[in-house]
Amino acid sequence: NFSIAQAVAIQGQNILAVGTDEEVLKLKGPNTNVMDLKGRTVMPVFVDTHRHMYNSAENTYGGGLTAAQLNRFPVDWRGVHSKDDVIAQIKSIMDKEKIKPGEWIYFANQLMFINGGTVDQAKILYNDLDRFDIDKVTPNNPVILSIGIPDFMGVMVNTKAWDILNQKYGAMIKENGRYWINDAGIPTGHLEPPASRLALPYSYNRAPEVLAPMYKADMQELNSMGLTTVSTRLPQDSLRAYQYLEKRGDMTFRLGYGTIEDFGAVMDFAKEMPALGKKIGTGTDKIWVTAIGPTAVDGVTTRACTDMKQIGRAHV
Repeated sequence: NFSIAQAVAIQGQNILAVGTDEEVLKLKGPNTNVMDLKGRTVMPVFVDTHRHMYNSAENTYGGGLTAAQLNRFPVDWRGVHSKDDVIAQIKSIMDKEKIKPGEWIYFANQLMFINGGTVDQAKILYNDLDRFDIDKVTPNNPVILSIGIPDFMGVMVNTKAWDILNQKYGAMIKENGRYWINDAGIPTGHLEPPASRLALPYSYNRAPEVLAPMYKADMQELNSMGLTTVSTRLPQDSLRAYQYLEKRGDMTFRLGYGTIEDFGAVMDFAKEMPALGKKIGTGTDKIWVTAIGPTAVDGVTTRACTDMKQIGRAHV
């Protein structure tokens, strides 16, 4: 029933009514501001129902920050011909950054199989490299390496990280998986959901003050194109940064988000699921929970679509 209205009444951030001039002006009060558009048209803004805006903001506006500030240390695969090349890069990063013992480290593998990576490089990442290789150059820190697109569908951890996860979630990981084992039945450190979802929250440790300027700049760019509302998933440190902006009056978006830490990390369904359900709809007018739901459940090679299994090694 497409129609064009003459007037709109707005109170605060809510639209009260649309209709004819006569109908809408009945709502006028002593403090109402009346704007005559002089024949111009007001259009609704755009709502993007699927946009990973925090990723976009960090990729676009994160150039002025160090890898340490973002806790995203890039491993460049353009010159990688063996697992030793990967290990050498990680060692170089560790030597340069002087990271404190015990701090969680996230290495972002800059290898996209869909536009640039090779089958041989995929073999290095999936079959050749394991947690024991990473242990050699990260003896004092728990480590996460991305192996999936997106990362929550697949990560590799070193032994320190594996031990921490098993101490807290061992029974759940043993029952539900998914983790890879080598020919001797020993876990290699490669994790798929739900195990990968248990590891990633340890990397969501970036400060709101670091992330907020990037997110603000990204929102302003999207505002200039007519976007004011988005639906996305949000890791906890990104959520804290947007909430930080909201408290400062700098949140120029309405942000409906789904949580990505909860799904796959429920150890007691009877106790935890009702509480998770109650989260939906909570929040503020600017930032609220839309869903707690599954995405790319099976942890497949493309991390999103078909269900191709790794060849040559057993899965648990």
